Amino acid sequence: MKKLVYIIKEIILSFLLIMPNSSDFCKLRGKYYRFLGCKVGKGVSIAANVRITGKFEIGNYSSIAQNCTFSGRHCGICIGNNVMIAPNVVCVAFDHISKNLNIPLW
Repeated sequence: MKKLVYIIKEIILSFLLIMPNSSDFCKLRGKYYRFLGCKVGKGVSIAANVRITGKFEIGNYSSIAQNCTFSGRHCGICIGNNVMIAPNVVCVAFDHISKNLNIPLW
């Protein structure tokens, strides 16, 4: 049953990724990510080919242009109100889980 739900979600996402950047599809993408557990504010516009995974929050009247990727994983990504994200932006949130903070990670 879990595999079937996963397949259905992936089919819907594939459909939404390729649909044009009309306002109706931008709103529909926002509703889809809200359904998946993301916090999507009102008036948010999400363009075509935007991929969002993990914890994600975007404020009211913000927009994400095409071809962006946001991977919140467990740490999460939070975008405020009235923010415009340019095309092809990649944001990845994670920690290096280092126990000894005195040793540089580079």
